[in-house]
Amino acid sequence: MQLKFNNDFNDILENITDYKKLDDLNIKKFIEEILDKQYIYDLDKDEHVCIKCKSTLKNGICENCNKKYNLKNKIYEVCNYELYDNYLFTFFVYYFDIQETLLLYRFEIKYNINNQNYDIKINNVYQITNLGLYDLVTEEYKSFKDYEKDKDYMMHEYEYLYKDNLDILKNNYLYKYSLLWELKNVENININLLSLTLYPIYYKQFEYLMKMGLYNLAITNPYDYKYTSFKDNFGVDKKFYKFMKDINITPEELEVLKIVKEPNKELINFYLYNESIASDLSKYVKLDKLKKYLETQNLSGEFIYEYRDYINYLEKLSLDLTDKNNLFPKNLLEEHDKLELQIELTENKNVNDKITFLSNILNLNVYEDDNYIIFPARDIKSLIDESRQMHNCVRTYIDKVGENKCQIYFMRYKDNPKESFVTIEVRDNVVVQARCKYNKLPDNKINEVLNRFEKSLIPIYNEEA
Repeated sequence: MQLKFNNDFNDILENITDYKKLDDLNIKKFIEEILDKQYIYDLDKDEHVCIKCKSTLKNGICENCNKKYNLKNKIYEVCNYELYDNYLFTFFVYYFDIQETLLLYRFEIKYNINNQNYDIKINNVYQITNLGLYDLVTEEYKSFKDYEKDKDYMMHEYEYLYKDNLDILKNNYLYKYSLLWELKNVENININLLSLTLYPIYYKQFEYLMKMGLYNLAITNPYDYKYTSFKDNFGVDKKFYKFMKDINITPEELEVLKIVKEPNKELINFYLYNESIASDLSKYVKLDKLKKYLETQNLSGEFIYEYRDYINYLEKLSLDLTDKNNLFPKNLLEEHDKLELQIELTENKNVNDKITFLSNILNLNVYEDDNYIIFPARDIKSLIDESRQMHNCVRTYIDKVGENKCQIYFMRYKDNPKESFVTIEVRDNVVVQARCKYNKLPDNKINEVLNRFEKSLIPIYNEEA
């Protein structure tokens, strides 16, 4: 990938005064390697996109430039990226340097997708001591005890460590037992400032976890682990240690391993970040069987939310939870929606009629432009469908909508009005919230449409409601 660098990059070190000029960092090459592995996930279109030419990826290969991507790498999620005139990725690179004292440089890199140009600057130069960090750029000092109380203060997204010079830490008294240099040969490590300063210096457990080869646990939350028995420490039997080391297990993966109790990376990934739901469902079905069932339905692990709801509906309707036909219906989403509608209509006898009556009045507020149409929820079924498509909680607004305490509108593409795009809540003629799929915020272009919609609203008062 041929990338452009602006003039600021070449002058960056000269612009930092009062510090010795750093040697050649090969930082350009390192940054290019980072970007070369990244790709975009377009939330609106539900597809992966090449960072170089913004064409769709198929099986990890760009349809236009044939660039190959490893789809296991970290990705940038973008909502309707083509609507942005000047979309920027921001990420950070850390670099250790020993001059008179140990310094840690934090480079901020802003990368413009459209012109493939970098804007790079040094945000911070940390002088590291055994008690805390002094920032030579901002002239701020914060002790490790303060950081320990407020760890989120130092968390940033998309951070990378320049690893080629980590061996210098072997000769520094603050780091000589940390084994931090072992990260040179470890891929997919989620580096942040805590991982490089507070954790290896302040927590003895850091060295303990590094020696075990559990690097992700060491750099993420070493304070959670003590010098106790393996099972008490990690929540699983010691027989899983080799597996944990081989996959360099993360804290999130460990939580799932505690539930599935199988050294199966694919199974763990399926339930990753949904461990509480997986734990609940394990009371009714074997999790490996549930995974296979959802895959036969062409559903990803995200749909365990719908499956969990479906199980709850079976319980509410007193249906047999030992019957395989109930546990594994031929069409999960169809049965899910049928049971949900049955429960809602049973529990809310008059609400559906109220929503339908109110929607006829709210039709006065239907909004259209060249690309979009915005219209009110028609009935309970439409709210349930919106909630399922968008993976949001708008289904819980049924009573409020029926009582006209709020009004729910659906924004759709005019050429595809059945597919959910943005869910909108209106109160007192004001758009109080709007969410895209998975509760993502809409971009600026969509917000402009929402502003025009809001200005066109006519106050609606439903006396019957």
